[in-house]
Amino acid sequence: MSFNLKNPERSLAEDSYWQILPKPWRFLIITVLVIGIFFRFANLDLKVYWWDEVINSIHSAGYSKEDFNEQVEAWLDQDLTIEDLHKYQYPTSETTSLDVIRALADGEPQSPPVYYLLSRWWTQLFGSSVTVQRSLSAYISLLAFPSMYWLCLELFGSSLAAWIGVILIAISPFHLIFAQEVRMYGAWTVTILLLGASLLRAIRLKRKRDWGIYTASLTLSLYIFPLSILVAIGHGIYVVIAEIPRFFKSNDRSRKTGFKISKIFANYLIATIASIIAYAPWIVFLTQIDETKMHSWRQKTLAFSELLQNWLFQTSLIFADLNSKYRGGSGGSDGIKSFYDPLSFYPMIFIWVFVLYSFYFLVRNSPKSVWSFTLPLILTTPLALALPDLIFGGMRSTISRYLIPGYIGIELSIINLIYSRITWQSTKLLSRKIWQFILAIFLSLGIISCSLIINSPSWWIKSINFQNIPIAEIINSSDNPLILTPGNSASHLISISHNITNEVTIRLVDKPYIAKESTVFGEQFLLNYPQKWLDLIEKENKFKLEKIYQGKSAEFKFNLVRIL
Repeated sequence: MSFNLKNPERSLAEDSYWQILPKPWRFLIITVLVIGIFFRFANLDLKVYWWDEVINSIHSAGYSKEDFNEQVEAWLDQDLTIEDLHKYQYPTSETTSLDVIRALADGEPQSPPVYYLLSRWWTQLFGSSVTVQRSLSAYISLLAFPSMYWLCLELFGSSLAAWIGVILIAISPFHLIFAQEVRMYGAWTVTILLLGASLLRAIRLKRKRDWGIYTASLTLSLYIFPLSILVAIGHGIYVVIAEIPRFFKSNDRSRKTGFKISKIFANYLIATIASIIAYAPWIVFLTQIDETKMHSWRQKTLAFSELLQNWLFQTSLIFADLNSKYRGGSGGSDGIKSFYDPLSFYPMIFIWVFVLYSFYFLVRNSPKSVWSFTLPLILTTPLALALPDLIFGGMRSTISRYLIPGYIGIELSIINLIYSRITWQSTKLLSRKIWQFILAIFLSLGIISCSLIINSPSWWIKSINFQNIPIAEIINSSDNPLILTPGNSASHLISISHNITNEVTIRLVDKPYIAKESTVFGEQFLLNYPQKWLDLIEKENKFKLEKIYQGKSAEFKFNLVRIL
């Protein structure tokens, strides 16, 4: 099985890019696509509904964090049910879509409203179960398949390269994780792919309507996640590299060379400025962000060795995610601790060998039209996050979801390598077979990883709330339980409540209870009580406390104590 690798610099019209692939390829593509689609919808309700999803649901319901905190204050010392807590998880007639925009603009301007509005409307149409809420992201993630196909078709000019891109993204464990989350990052992935494809098409066809598609795509992407501006900057670098010869115009009469902005670069500037103008209303809210209220972990400083380990480990998760610590809800997201786990380390080394070789191959053997687009995509966003971490301190560059543009660039680099090695006429038959086998290894690693992910109740992305599982199991096995928990732990309680199947009574408190309740309730639990509260209770009371669960999360100290 072989294909002729034609010059990617030529027009798509000159290439039989709708060529019918041989039966083995068609069978492989269809099989992997079916598996990838199945993975996205399998066990959507199995994993813990973790803290970020809870907060996103609060915003989609039309409430801000301040709204929720005010309600928590009103709830203090009252007996509540799970249904009371879930009022702030689902849209009701009390709020409108405008309230969603208000809640985000006031409290989370770094999160534009498009995904949250879609989530609200989706829930209003189809219901509020965990499966339904997560299915929105799953359906949106399917759009990544045609988007990747279009991008690769424009970039490489070959349907085979495009299909290789589709099957790699279909079984990528990294993309699967966000396809099953009530968060915007699967949608952001789709818009990044659309942005790249529409830019290449606009440059190729030089039509105003295609530049209009690019403008609309960039505007939509910005309204999904603000870091899209870094993707646009990477595109600008690509256009500059491609258009440098046209920036200088030779004057035949004077034999002098003068500077002139090329038409393509001018169109890119117009499209980008138009998108920024369309995004301007939200920029106003972004300028009001109070850095002191940002998550403290974003300012946490890591040594260079720790940053490097996180970068290497997290990048390998694009293709393989096999860490045994994640299974059964018993592990976290710490890339440093996971770095030397054998099930992470050896696949990581294998992947990075080919990633680095793909970079070398991209620069040495690929046409300018390919490397000048791919390299800025790989470098722009990661460098924009990593350089501040190295200079001023911080760990922004270890937050994998922020690096999705760079990860897509790495995928394109791998696609370019595998496709080129499989199709080059100068490559011997044995060598082509070896590269087909390497593609099979990448696909196998992805499929095995995705199989583990969909069958696990937790994974690294849910590191804070993996402890919901053992806590909920204890509560579900008790009779008529009363749960007392600090008010500032209410959002984590909502997260746990999605795993609780028992009828429970909940009481939010702002001080330690020092008297045991009457026999109205069965077992009584103290959830996430500070240690100083527990010490005070034991000191002031005659009854004993039994610590039945002590959490391990570095981000939040979960604990469950039974009153004896």
